[in-house]
Amino acid sequence: MANATPESSRPVTRRAWRRRLAQFSAGLLLLLVVAYFVATSAPFFKGVVLPRVGKALNAEFTVGNASISPFSRVVLRQLKVKTAGAEPLLQADEVRLRYSLWSIVGGNIKVDEVTLDSPTIQIVQNADGTSNLDPLLGKEEKPAAKPPTKPSKPPQLDVKNVTLKNVSLRAVQIFKDGGRQTVELSDINIGLDELKNGGSGKLTLAAAMKMERTQTNAHDLLQARGTGALEFALGPDLMPQFVRGKVTHEIVKGDGSFAGFSGERSELDCDVTPTEVKNFSVSFFQSDKPLGALRITGPFDLNKLEGHLKLEVQSIDRQVLNLAGATRGWDFDNSTLNATNLIDIAQRGSVIAANGKLTGRQLGIKQGKQSTPTLDLDFDYQVTVNLNDDFALLQKLNLLGKQGQNDLLRAVLDRPMNLTWGAVQPGFKESSLQLAINKLNLADWQLFLGNIPVSGKADAQLNLLAQQDGKKLQTDLTAKVQELNAQLGPNRIERANVQLQLTGQMDDFKNATVEKYSLAFGQGSQPTLTANGSASYTLNSGDLSAQATFEASLPALLRQVVVPQLNASAGTIKLTALALRKGQETSASGNAVLGDFSGRYDDYQFQNYQTTFDFDVGVKDQVAQLRRVALAVRQGPESGGSFDLAGKYDLAKQSGQFSFTAVDFNQNALRPFLAPALAPNKLVSLSLNGKGSANYDPQGESSVKAGLTLTNLVVEDPQNKFPKSSLAAGLQLDGGMKQSLVNLRQLLLTFSPTDRAKNQLQLSGKVDLAKTNAAPGQLTLQAESLDATPYYDLFAGPLKTRTAEPEKKTKTAPQPAASPVEPDPVALPFEQFTLDAKIDRLYLREIAVSNFLATVKLNHGEVAVKPLQLAFNGAPVSAGALANLAVKGYTYDLWLNADKVPLEPIANTFAPDDRGQYQGLILANAQIKGAGVTGTNLRTNLNGQVSYSYTNANIQLLGKKAKLLIWPIATLLRVKDITKSPVNWLDARIQLGAGKIRVNRFALQSEAFEAHAHGDIPIADVLDQSPLNLPVEFSLRRSLAQKSGLTPPGAPPDTPYVKLPDFVTVKGTLGDPKTHLNELALGGLLLKTGVGIAEKVGVNVGDKTGGLLKGVGNLLTGQKPTTTNDTTTTNPPPKFNPLDLLRKKK
Repeated sequence: MANATPESSRPVTRRAWRRRLAQFSAGLLLLLVVAYFVATSAPFFKGVVLPRVGKALNAEFTVGNASISPFSRVVLRQLKVKTAGAEPLLQADEVRLRYSLWSIVGGNIKVDEVTLDSPTIQIVQNADGTSNLDPLLGKEEKPAAKPPTKPSKPPQLDVKNVTLKNVSLRAVQIFKDGGRQTVELSDINIGLDELKNGGSGKLTLAAAMKMERTQTNAHDLLQARGTGALEFALGPDLMPQFVRGKVTHEIVKGDGSFAGFSGERSELDCDVTPTEVKNFSVSFFQSDKPLGALRITGPFDLNKLEGHLKLEVQSIDRQVLNLAGATRGWDFDNSTLNATNLIDIAQRGSVIAANGKLTGRQLGIKQGKQSTPTLDLDFDYQVTVNLNDDFALLQKLNLLGKQGQNDLLRAVLDRPMNLTWGAVQPGFKESSLQLAINKLNLADWQLFLGNIPVSGKADAQLNLLAQQDGKKLQTDLTAKVQELNAQLGPNRIERANVQLQLTGQMDDFKNATVEKYSLAFGQGSQPTLTANGSASYTLNSGDLSAQATFEASLPALLRQVVVPQLNASAGTIKLTALALRKGQETSASGNAVLGDFSGRYDDYQFQNYQTTFDFDVGVKDQVAQLRRVALAVRQGPESGGSFDLAGKYDLAKQSGQFSFTAVDFNQNALRPFLAPALAPNKLVSLSLNGKGSANYDPQGESSVKAGLTLTNLVVEDPQNKFPKSSLAAGLQLDGGMKQSLVNLRQLLLTFSPTDRAKNQLQLSGKVDLAKTNAAPGQLTLQAESLDATPYYDLFAGPLKTRTAEPEKKTKTAPQPAASPVEPDPVALPFEQFTLDAKIDRLYLREIAVSNFLATVKLNHGEVAVKPLQLAFNGAPVSAGALANLAVKGYTYDLWLNADKVPLEPIANTFAPDDRGQYQGLILANAQIKGAGVTGTNLRTNLNGQVSYSYTNANIQLLGKKAKLLIWPIATLLRVKDITKSPVNWLDARIQLGAGKIRVNRFALQSEAFEAHAHGDIPIADVLDQSPLNLPVEFSLRRSLAQKSGLTPPGAPPDTPYVKLPDFVTVKGTLGDPKTHLNELALGGLLLKTGVGIAEKVGVNVGDKTGGLLKGVGNLLTGQKPTTTNDTTTTNPPPKFNPLDLLRKKK
């Protein structure tokens, strides 16, 4: 036994185990105590619990302080709940809850106190229907069907006190038209004492209400307050034993639509026991004057849900009815309503029998200047509804609405009518309900028709026949409107007659069938539009079938329905359509034909034009299918071509495939649409063919491939200048897209080659459309040679011959221009995008561009064009631009350099009628930098310089502004050669900056005259209104000056041009420059030179008279008298004194 354990060691082991257990228990207890204090601490609650709660409810919860005793009390201070929007949904100073957790765990809900102190609730509903409650409520899900459960024991409640103190509730609704409605409930105080099984309690409430509605040109205000107290008792099963009390609501202020309601009061009186409704009424008062009441009385067992109740409407008049129509601005004038109804409820609420009578006298509505006729209404009924056996028995129904002596509305039931939606209830004969509307004048009821002016007289008859013990309902409807006039936007209906006939039936309240319907629209007895068809619908399965046919004569229809810019002398419209839905498949097919249309729409003229549109589409298993969509065109008997489209689209995956084919779309189809653009030329022939396919997959790769060819394009011009040979064009497209990356593999445009160009243009590259982190994109545009002349000639057309200017009419003073506004920023859908363009040769009539090279870079709103260079008919041109469109008003840095660009090919290309009248070389240099495009910002930010000149020029002054500036000078000088002499040299130097446009130099020279101008143009807020005040130095060719006698004395004898006195100033504005002439200075010159002219032609004016005229001329021109070289006279002539003219002769 050497390995035996000594006996003395066993007690030691036992004591060690007990000591470890005690230590573990003490540690666990300490851990639980620590965990309790941590879990109930404010930091843990705010940092761990509230964020999890907020995440679960899609809201942000914050508290200023929290005090938590899990078994008995929770106190939260400065509670705030925020969802969408800037304002929090809920703010509360304090939330206090005292309860017994052990009682709740045991099945007894014991709550000593629930207090919500000074909460503020704000609900905002936007115009699109969303609100700040949406994140909290989440998506509404239908609850799963629960199996029936056995009746359970009612819960045990013991709630001592519930208090809501100083609650504020604000609800804001924003309308689509910009209107706004705000409802504020303030000073809400609600108290609930003693809510428990078998006990009695009390509910008190008080609140103030303010409703404000703001719309265009309208402001409505309603302020009210309410108080009340209700006493109640509950049985052991929580069923009410009695409810007694009164709630009062009083309007204290009304404005706008609610003006006149101040002082109105409503009182809700309630006295209900388990077996009887002694009184449940709402009474209305104006101060202490009764305005009517709604009252329910009678025996009613709350436990059995059975009873015999009487519902009365007592003398309700406009004072009460206007409250319901106030927001619409309705005034019920002298309307009164009275009603008495007896309601029997049996079989635990499953059988309801009611009969009663409603009487309305002088029922009418006023709204502003509009009003409806007054009606007297009498309505008697008796009905029984059995929810257990699924039937209703309409025993009596009589309705009569009289407008004066006219029975406007009448409904009569000939015998009791049974309506069954369950098992058959035998024993009922056929019965019919007849409803008639007689001589309804639509203009009298304009108030309900909104802003659509309508007039006409309407009649309608409805016959509802119940058959097969109420299982089948047969309906016959006839309605007609005579002399219908209406304005629908820009379209107008005039003196039309409309008639609708419909026959249908309902079987078992499950299957609805419209056996036939027809609609006729016309004038007199001759219909211009007809529509007819049938339909059926199964309620249980949702299966649907509908077919329709529509026919109209366009000339007759447009005489009654006036459509601006559309008229027709012949043509018809016919539509046949079929719609089906069976199970999960829905389909629609049909055919629309525009037949032999001759007429005009805007600038488009049609003659015997016909289009046929066929479609066959459907949806099955979330896949939309375009089985066939086809368009065919004809003009008279000649075909115009066809177009077909087919494909499918997966609604769930949002992916699809499509293909198209165009066959011989020719001149017969396109001539009406191209004629305005080609005028006065005429389209003789063309043929457009093509086909293509596209595949779209947002999760994978999308692609498109297409090819179009245009052949046999021949256009005839009246002057027979165009070549008779036909033109052609082609397009080849091959591209793809994966996610946001567009890959344009090829876009090839091909035109008919000419002697000068091959005429092929190709574009390829990649573009990333991602809004962030987009990959660099690049497109390359290139062509070896292009000649656009044949195609430009087709659409350019000849210039109109200049006609004499019409006689000027007195212009009214222009309205002051509105203050200019900087354009908003532009966010381009490109990031790090580059476009490279290279065209070796480009021709347009006499313009020849070679070595065109350009690079455009886009990065969001930043645009850079550098380089941009070309040779224009051999002259070098270079330009560049840096712009930022992402800022309001934009910033820009532009430059241009053009060296000896010939003007003649430009003029001959775009103004062929003025061929040879514009010649010369253009030299231009510009550097412009700024921010903003309005005058206010241009004054601060615009800087740069512009210089340009014309050399070796031959420019006729034919422009409107040139005539306004030059012709007044020529007229005053009586020198017509000024207007006929072409300009052969022009030079301008302009400096931009310091809030002005400085014209350092502006020189103009022709064979007849020379002009020089300079000065500053201050920039106005509207650039075109910047004022001009530029003095002009004007010189005449010496020969013209001598011939006209306009050579000033002392003019240098060797200069080719003779400077005239300063008599010309350019005034007005940049947008409307005007020539201002100083006739006085020019008149002095004429006086001075007139003497010399007279002497040359042999008229002796005399020394004294000649000296007098020359002296007046010197006075007017401000020049000193010139000295003479005549040495034969010893003494000089006496000086002329203008005052001598005023002295009397001696």
